[in-house]
Amino acid sequence: MLSLIFAIILLVIVLCLISTIKLINYLPEREIKRRTDSLSIKIKQLIIFKNQTETSLYIIIAILSALDIFILVKSLSTLDGLVIVIILFLIFVGLVRSQVGKIIRFLGKIFLSLIIKIIYKLNKKKLINKSVSEKKSHTGIYDLNDVDELIERQLTQDDNRILKEDLKRIKNLINLEKYSVSSFIIDKDYYPVIEPKDLITPIIIDDVKKTDRPFLPVTLDGEIVGIVPEEIFVLKNNGHIEDFMDSNIKFISNRFSLLETLSYFINSKKDYLVVQDDYNSYLGLVYLRDIVNWIFVLEV
Repeated sequence: MLSLIFAIILLVIVLCLISTIKLINYLPEREIKRRTDSLSIKIKQLIIFKNQTETSLYIIIAILSALDIFILVKSLSTLDGLVIVIILFLIFVGLVRSQVGKIIRFLGKIFLSLIIKIIYKLNKKKLINKSVSEKKSHTGIYDLNDVDELIERQLTQDDNRILKEDLKRIKNLINLEKYSVSSFIIDKDYYPVIEPKDLITPIIIDDVKKTDRPFLPVTLDGEIVGIVPEEIFVLKNNGHIEDFMDSNIKFISNRFSLLETLSYFINSKKDYLVVQDDYNSYLGLVYLRDIVNWIFVLEV
């Protein structure tokens, strides 16, 4: 009698293990992760050891099944033992497919979690050693100056296969904070003198065309009071400058870096900024397009 009970218990364990294999093979990864989260087992660990887990389970199932048959055959006659094994197996398969089978599947989930945890612990040392061996060597780069130097060396390298324009773009981008906006100022003396009360005349239109600038400063007594778009001189041939002038101008310091300047461009939502010195004297204009063309090495 005890042998029969023990054989039944072994058969239940075998069915649980079979259920576990089904979980591994048929459940989506996100579902397996949810089922194993209570043990803090990552789904990645299951994927790494999936084949090993499956093989181990099949070996355990084979051993337990052989032990189960041996116990039944030993305690009963050979024929009776085999018949009982087949009947018990069919009964339990029927249970697995019925509502009672939920218990079997629940036990299978527990087996799955425990087996993954055991296999992970057995392979933990191997994983650590693997991660140490795969650790990449040091690049030898510590700050942006090192990157800058590396790009310079790459530019002069005989067998360089990277476009020089691409290397220059990288170099420009990493040095935005190093470069000053002063290099991009279009000096105030470059522009024709335009005052708010001036009429749009052919002479002014000709002077504006020579600048080839999308925005021009409007000054009064040497101080900037507004900005007028160049397109006005194309569309209009009469009226006063002040009628088309934008008085909401934004100022920046000539000490600003390109990174700070770009930040101001974004916040102001303008394509130009007026540059002043430390004494708030008007120096000239800086244009977003000039900085963008420089950064990305674009043809103007």
